[in-house]
Amino acid sequence: MIQTTTGSLARGSVGQGKVGNASPVAPAAGATITSVGNVTPGLWLIEVWIALTAGAPAAADVNNARLFKSAPNSFGMVLLFPAVANQVNYFSQVMNITTETNIGVAAIGNATAGVAYSATLVVTPLTQNP
Repeated sequence: MIQTTTGSLARGSVGQGKVGNASPVAPAAGATITSVGNVTPGLWLIEVWIALTAGAPAAADVNNARLFKSAPNSFGMVLLFPAVANQVNYFSQVMNITTETNIGVAAIGNATAGVAYSATLVVTPLTQNP
């Protein structure tokens, strides 16, 4: 599911979930933008809000982030968003985790100098495996 909206990044209580928030400026290719650790086996709802909140976004910033499991350079879902300042973009995915791992958002390529990537990652358990 992909939604685009304007406004603040979502923050709040998620019960047993985990939240990661960060706003790195000009992340390098492969750099982690935000992540949460120790995600245990089970079915999880992964939600990401991302916005380019400082600087002048350019072509290098289009779709320049992806969701990852385990390590920033591992394969993951590319987050599709335009190089538009202060536009909050929402993504969600259900993920079956089989071994304890980290979930995060990483830059794919080098970001434009001065552009901040503000991201909130919410990881909410749907079921837990023993």
